[in-house]
Amino acid sequence: MTVVGCEKVRVRAGEFDAFKLKWQSTWLDKTNNNPGTTESTYWYAPAARNVVLFDRLVT
Repeated sequence: MTVVGCEKVRVRAGEFDAFKLKWQSTWLDKTNNNPGTTESTYWYAPAARNVVLFDRLVT
């Protein structure tokens, strides 16, 4: 996981200053022998002590 920056994010719980974190992984579907990738982005807000937003792209 890599910290790629800081952003202000607005969610239903309010507005937070958050660290933007990226995670990328690859995998192989052994049944069909198809490769895939997953790219996840998390916004961690220290004030909330939690991830307040996330996004995931699976290809």
